[in-house]
Amino acid sequence: MTEAPSTLIKLGAGRVRVLRLAANGSQIFPLRYEVDRDQDYCHVCGCTDNRACIGRCGWADRSHTICTRCAAIYSLLCGEDQEL
Repeated sequence: MTEAPSTLIKLGAGRVRVLRLAANGSQIFPLRYEVDRDQDYCHVCGCTDNRACIGRCGWADRSHTICTRCAAIYSLLCGEDQEL
């Protein structure tokens, strides 16, 4: 199963709503969940400690706002490291 490059993060009343897409062959599965604003989550893809990126990830910064997968992509696209 691979994760599609589409993520939607909405900030609501005290909650963060995340919609991520995962693909298994030709089938696409929505991964919907909510996160408390005070809980650690990646502000780029929406992954959390309990719902990591497909293929695993960890935290790239001390404040737990970007995962290692998103930080690596950011580094490749921008040619610079994400500030930690």
